[in-house]
Amino acid sequence: MKTAILGTAKGIFVVDAVSGASSVALEGPSVRHLSRVNGRCVAGSTAGFFRSADDGRSWQPSGIGDREVWDVAAAPGDPSTLYAVTEPAGLFRPTRSAWW
Repeated sequence: MKTAILGTAKGIFVVDAVSGASSVALEGPSVRHLSRVNGRCVAGSTAGFFRSADDGRSWQPSGIGDREVWDVAAAPGDPSTLYAVTEPAGLFRPTRSAWW
C-alpha cells in the first residue's frame, strides 16, 4: 500500500494514496517535523519526539519528555544518527538507552 504521512497542527495522519482513505495515527500534538525513510519515521512535535517503525501507523514517544521539538536532523555522513532541537533550548542525540 502506498501511503502519505502528514504532520499537522492536530497530529499525524496516514492517507492511502490509492483510495484516499485517511486515519489518525497520532492525535493531539502539533507536528513541526516529520521524516520517513524506508518505513521508519520520526516526528518532532509540541509534545516531544516520536518514532514509528511501521511506516507511520503507530507512534511511540522517544524519551525526551514533553519538550517542544522544533527540528530534527541527521548527522552528516551518518543518517542513522539524529539530533533534535528543543524548547526550552536544547540539542539532544539518542543513544541506545537515553537522550543526551
